[in-house]
Amino acid sequence: MANRKTKLKIPAYVPPTEEELARRKRVFAKIIAIRDTMEPLGFSAVDLIRADRGELGLREE
Repeated sequence: MANRKTKLKIPAYVPPTEEELARRKRVFAKIIAIRDTMEPLGFSAVDLIRADRGELGLREE
């Protein structure tokens, strides 16, 4: 296998336009509004991390 060196060309940084910043703020506000309407799921992230696939009934046999 040939030893190839690839150079990743990163485009120059272009700051976001005022329109793009306004769009991002609208999207973020919408996300927060949706999250505010959600009820707790009844378990924590720690529960998910510690859960075994078998405990969740996802084990394939």
